[in-house]
Amino acid sequence: MLKVKLDASLRLGRDALYPVPLELLALLRSIRQHGSLIYAIKEVGISHRHASGMLGRWGAITGHKLVVLVRGQGTGLTPFGVRLAGVSDWLESRVNQKFDRLGGELARYLDVPADAAKQIVRIHASHDIALLKLKERLERHLAVDLSFEGSLHSLDSLARGDCDIAGFHMPQPPRLLGPLLAEFAARLNGREHCVVSLLSRYQGLMLARTVKRPFVVWKIWFGCS
Repeated sequence: MLKVKLDASLRLGRDALYPVPLELLALLRSIRQHGSLIYAIKEVGISHRHASGMLGRWGAITGHKLVVLVRGQGTGLTPFGVRLAGVSDWLESRVNQKFDRLGGELARYLDVPADAAKQIVRIHASHDIALLKLKERLERHLAVDLSFEGSLHSLDSLARGDCDIAGFHMPQPPRLLGPLLAEFAARLNGREHCVVSLLSRYQGLMLARTVKRPFVVWKIWFGCS
């Protein structure tokens, strides 16, 4: 399968948006860590003239001074400079994790089988070994794109058109889900979806011999648009 990597690009400005160079962020991070512009320039591998020009230019673009000279302590960052230096960490915690998932979805979207005549069936489903066995059986006749997601996420993928079949777990009786049952009902439409029971299984807990063994019957359902 084709590999895909999505990255966030940062643009800043007041009157217009300009792409923020990675070397500027690296320079600010180095200054924050070492408290020295000269050391940061060497670490990033740029000239003093280029570094000074870049800091001045981005101070004008953002309207915020980025660095400040501290007598006897070298170079420090302004409050805005500190925030800008940490923007990569901010993106990592909020954006890049989502991009990793989107990259996988985009790779599957771009994946075209060598045999174009072979029909592709996209299945998003909550994890179950039975689905792996089903895929082995079906691949004799169909190209199966199987992706494991949570039950509600699978139904959301079906609603967006990202898959042809959504698999989800449902206890028997369904009322055991309690308030969560309404979340499933909101995602299924009797006029648009066909719901099929694939299989049922027993799921319980390992307890001491003196405790009566409880169990719940779980069913795997398929929703098809």
